[in-house]
Amino acid sequence: MDILLSSNSRGGYSQSLVDLLAKPVGFSHQFRYALDWIDGGIKNRIGEATYHDAQEALILFVDQKDTTLTPVLFPIRFAKIVGVHELGSTVTLTLELGEFCKTDGLSAFNSAIRALPLALPDYNDQHIIEGRYWLFGGVGASSLVEEGGSLGAWEGVINGLSETPNFNDEVPFYRFTELRDSKTAEPVSPMVADGRLSFELRAGRKYEIEVYHFHPRKDFPDCTLRLADEDDGIRFLNGSNRVLDTRYDRIVFRFKTIRKILGTSTDLSFQRVETGTDKLVWQDFQMGIEIKPSWGWVIAYIAIVAIGFAAPFIVRSYSDPNNNVPVIIAAAIAGLIVGLVTIAKEKLSL
Repeated sequence: MDILLSSNSRGGYSQSLVDLLAKPVGFSHQFRYALDWIDGGIKNRIGEATYHDAQEALILFVDQKDTTLTPVLFPIRFAKIVGVHELGSTVTLTLELGEFCKTDGLSAFNSAIRALPLALPDYNDQHIIEGRYWLFGGVGASSLVEEGGSLGAWEGVINGLSETPNFNDEVPFYRFTELRDSKTAEPVSPMVADGRLSFELRAGRKYEIEVYHFHPRKDFPDCTLRLADEDDGIRFLNGSNRVLDTRYDRIVFRFKTIRKILGTSTDLSFQRVETGTDKLVWQDFQMGIEIKPSWGWVIAYIAIVAIGFAAPFIVRSYSDPNNNVPVIIAAAIAGLIVGLVTIAKEKLSL
């Protein structure tokens, strides 16, 4: 099993941790490493094309802000490495996220994993960080943690993070729980589309997105969670902003999909913004929304065009004793063709 470390050495890395905790199982996530921070054994595995097949991985968070302390390691969640791309002096990993981790305690886990023969990050006598952030831990690492699929396990990860030395001003964590049909209350199962997870929805129908947020302490800086539709494919019914100012809560975003004759696709972005100013703090992740074609509208539109083409000939046939039925049929067929071409070319919206 590979070990992937994410640190709080920079603000962007720390913000990415919230993103990592927000995404549901199956969603895609990317890590990037400079070659200098990759273990030699991993470089060999890349050269041997090991990563052409999906490989199991364990994602750890590294709290390394205090240069006088040995960095604290904390297990976040499991994943599969489904893509590895070398780009100059860096390597980008594409992950398929798995379940969150359960451990017997932060101290016990750190003692156990640092007892393994791994070049894990640590500070030297000059307070300079040394070690590697992508390593191969084999079965030794996988035996230290277990999967926790419940919401309680997710809260356990956050509670464990709060024990790390530099956990102080983090905003509330949140987690997408489900997307469901408002009428039936049935959850919508995600699908894979263009290498990402998306949800296929019916046009002109109401849906709900449920999010759960949590913070392990009473005092924390609040923020606002905003859902942004990138291509105007949906219309929010109860607003797209929610202030996260309580320790825990279940929040629901209600929306209605728009009607388009041939359907449409849009990206729904989960964003954290400053409360009161709406200034973007961090764009966490995007969820694909695929809206099915409105076949009823397609049939109605084509029928109307066909009737429009044929109508003058039908009216004339009542005053013309030489009723030319083939002409009427030809006009109707022409109308059908024009209707189909118009829809395919213009993608008209209703």
